[in-house]
Amino acid sequence: MMMPKSISRGSHIGIIAPASPLEPIATHQAIEYLEKSGFVPVLGDSIFDQQGFLAGSDESRLADVHRMFADPMIDAILCLRGGYGSMRIVDQIDYDLIRCNPKWLIGYSDITMLLIAIYQETGLSTIHGPMLSELPKSYASKWWESLWETLESPTECFVYPKTKKAHCLFPGKAEGPIIGGNLSLLAASLGTPFEVNTVGHILFIEEVGENPYRVDRMLTQLRLAGKLQAANGILFGHFTNCQAPDNQTSISLSTILAEHALQAGVPAFMGFPSGHSLPNYPVPIGALVHMDANSCELCLSPEIPYLY
Repeated sequence: MMMPKSISRGSHIGIIAPASPLEPIATHQAIEYLEKSGFVPVLGDSIFDQQGFLAGSDESRLADVHRMFADPMIDAILCLRGGYGSMRIVDQIDYDLIRCNPKWLIGYSDITMLLIAIYQETGLSTIHGPMLSELPKSYASKWWESLWETLESPTECFVYPKTKKAHCLFPGKAEGPIIGGNLSLLAASLGTPFEVNTVGHILFIEEVGENPYRVDRMLTQLRLAGKLQAANGILFGHFTNCQAPDNQTSISLSTILAEHALQAGVPAFMGFPSGHSLPNYPVPIGALVHMDANSCELCLSPEIPYLY
């Protein structure tokens, strides 16, 4: 596993929109906050484009990805937002280009597919973390500061804070490189050349806006594909707005997660502070972590990767 070089305040951060567009006024406002944070934004050519539910054509969005990795002036790449669309370009990315020009790619939600594909195809660490569109509303938050600190000191150890929802689902301790992200995208990767590889990893899963039966279906799909039980441990992050309608009978989300943790038979806990809610702490995909499901603790200990 490789880590990109550290960056500092004043570094140039490329802005891309590989999935869905954002309203232009909100985009400009977010860019101003990135400057306020001490960084120099460099805008992708397509970030103000819109083609239906996409931020421009596949070709233009792909070109922005390639341009930002190829440009030696760009120190890190921050995605504008998620939505949908990253999966449409994942098979067209020049992974040799990325391998030869390593730098941080940051995003989550639909960006999960890019984070995992780049890590698995190149060995380069990526960051599951907050995106530019969220910066104005959480500018001074601890998780944004944690992101900046991760970029500045990527080999520093970090103990993630425990949330009130933290709860052990299957006892034990485990370690390994962390991988994962949005449940819908993890399930969608199955059967593709970019299928998530969980063997020997700590698997992180989060979701938003899905009915509990859909969460159960996707977790069952991962289990039937051997992905849950192949992991050394499982972290369940935020599952935001994943409740059934009032007029629909359902199984509780916590029960569903507990059942799948039990079937996987590996250390697992819920309430990890990352995903589609606050706090949304950064998770460096591929970095070594140590987890204690008994106490719902996770420590980022990226001492083994080497820096470019």
